[in-house]
Amino acid sequence: MTKLLKLGALFVCATALTSCLSNETNKVSEHRASFTEVGTAMAEIFNADPLAMRKGDFLFTETEQTLDTQAPRLYLQEGVTIIDKTKEMVTPTTRRWNYAFAYQTKLYSGNTPQASTREASRYAEEDLLCSGANPDADCPATATASVMNQLRQTSASIRPLATVKNLDMKTFADDLQMSLGVEKAYSLIQQCAKPDGLDKYCQEQFKAESCDLYCSNLKVWEETRTPPDLIKDQENCGGLPDCKLKVKIIKFDSIFEVKTPSAIEKQKISYHIALSPDLPYLSKLVELCQRGLIQIDSSKLLVTICSKVKNFERGPTP
Repeated sequence: MTKLLKLGALFVCATALTSCLSNETNKVSEHRASFTEVGTAMAEIFNADPLAMRKGDFLFTETEQTLDTQAPRLYLQEGVTIIDKTKEMVTPTTRRWNYAFAYQTKLYSGNTPQASTREASRYAEEDLLCSGANPDADCPATATASVMNQLRQTSASIRPLATVKNLDMKTFADDLQMSLGVEKAYSLIQQCAKPDGLDKYCQEQFKAESCDLYCSNLKVWEETRTPPDLIKDQENCGGLPDCKLKVKIIKFDSIFEVKTPSAIEKQKISYHIALSPDLPYLSKLVELCQRGLIQIDSSKLLVTICSKVKNFERGPTP
């Protein structure tokens, strides 16, 4: 029986949980944060070695949705297990590590939860000249983009969280495809940079003069938390010193702006991210929350979607 299914007793609707985001309005403040500033804040945690991931590493997360003042509703549970890790030489100086994952989901979208299991693949390439074996090698400094994109998908490219046309509120697993924490972080950074051709697209689609996509109100701080119950119940609290979890909190707003001759329309999604240097690479994205207004019929409602790590396991040392 797989690890996620062993947690069957937990597959019940969660009770009310205080939102991880403050009850703020959709009013937009103008304290811009650059692509580089937001990316650097995240890359510091993900600047660990993805090759440290090993066979048997496991991650369990839960996603809740909150509509206006209603109680949070359990929407999705995800289990990710590395079931194999192999290596191959691509060139005399490049080694490729291939990862195979079992991706389990339980979706609470109707009266009966829907469970599924599928496999996914990723790979990471190691430059042997820059891996430490050759200290005299002329190796370039690691840039934010390369840090966030060290793991590559073997099939589809990383999909963005929101479309350019409309900042949609959705989870990364709406299509029940696996997204690793580093991929989610890289996708979030893309919400802070205006893509090429955006003005032309807006002129054709919205008859607008111009459009913009940027981030604002970046806030970063550190705190220490008590880990979730499943982690506390592990032997030696999963290896966490004093059973405490250090996290880095990153908050920012993503703004999509449409300028017409008569008005400037702005849409905002607020992000709240918690990253931990204490957890394995697979589990470093401890929490990802998004908050914004969505159109339902003729009304706009404030929606919060939060995905949180509930448990992790380290695979055996090779």
